[in-house]
Amino acid sequence: MIEILAYFISKHAAFLEAYGNFVLIPVLGLLYYADYLIRKKKWEKVQIKWSLRVIFLLINITIGSILFMINFPLKPMVTSLAKVQRSIGEHLEDFAFTTLSDNQSHTLADYQGKVLVLNFWATYCGPCLQEFPDLHKLENRYQGRVEVLALSDEEPDHIRRVIQKLDAPSQIGRYSNEKWMNLESFRPVTIILDKDGIIREYTFGRNSLEEFNKMVIKYL
Repeated sequence: MIEILAYFISKHAAFLEAYGNFVLIPVLGLLYYADYLIRKKKWEKVQIKWSLRVIFLLINITIGSILFMINFPLKPMVTSLAKVQRSIGEHLEDFAFTTLSDNQSHTLADYQGKVLVLNFWATYCGPCLQEFPDLHKLENRYQGRVEVLALSDEEPDHIRRVIQKLDAPSQIGRYSNEKWMNLESFRPVTIILDKDGIIREYTFGRNSLEEFNKMVIKYL
């Protein structure tokens, strides 16, 4: 249930950041009031009354959970993904990172001309590591046309030790935790940039090879 709510929040991050409290809190209040009216009314069929109350309770729990998550544990993710969502159709704010294979500094501008799969991951993130083989297959499938760049903000030596045991993408990099993308522990997040460096799509959570394929094939 929590994973489903987190996925829903990630898809509607911009709306929830801007209007979530203003919309959901009044709705929650109306639902509580409606439940109060149902409790006070005399019903000929008690089962209908309790069925309605259970439905309202489940809706209240769902909305209350979303409110709690967007204001507390998932707030950094909502803020970062809302920024990405609002930037769809625009260039992603450029930033520097270091690729571990050659210890060279790069920016996103270095990858223009190819579709870029920008994957933010961490060594402690199980879903991140589970999707690495599919990211590796993706870059092999579209070699020369799609670049997969997997970035973590952890220590380089630790990253190297972990990826030695994995079927990982060829380009693993390290970035500093910049203000523009303060994901904290909410990963994996993948952003698709077209050949001109324009943000086209983003996704939160693990994806399969075919899901990645559907994302990139439109921009080749």
